[in-house]
Amino acid sequence: MTLALIWLLQDILQVLATETLIVPDLFLMGLVSFGASRRFEPQSLLWSAFAGGLLWDARWTGLLGFSALLYVAAIWLFLALWGRIPQAGRSPILLGFVALGLHLAVGLGHFFSWGDAATEPLFVNQQILALPVVVLVGWWGCRGEKDGE
Repeated sequence: MTLALIWLLQDILQVLATETLIVPDLFLMGLVSFGASRRFEPQSLLWSAFAGGLLWDARWTGLLGFSALLYVAAIWLFLALWGRIPQAGRSPILLGFVALGLHLAVGLGHFFSWGDAATEPLFVNQQILALPVVVLVGWWGCRGEKDGE
């Protein structure tokens, strides 16, 4: 339910910001933070990523399934990498850098699919606006592991 609300928030913000900027990928950051805090099973996260990507494509893009592919690949990579890091090495800063890398990778995938060089400033603004979100993901995602959840 929380991921659906995050997706809806991102959609509403994108509607309000259309033609001005591209909002940060809040849904992807929500998936990453839930994956780090182990609040969901990995299969649930992957299915949520798939469903959220399909909904995003149906709402905003003409290439149905592309965002789903990007989200599932990003979450699968995140779960594989995060699972290999020892518990003692998992920190909010590391999670923030991983989340930023995933946000950049998914953003680049979308940017190259647009095929328009005029959208470059929108892409750069999206990545800059994602920085506070990444900080929150680092803090909130590691909070569950530190609390012993």
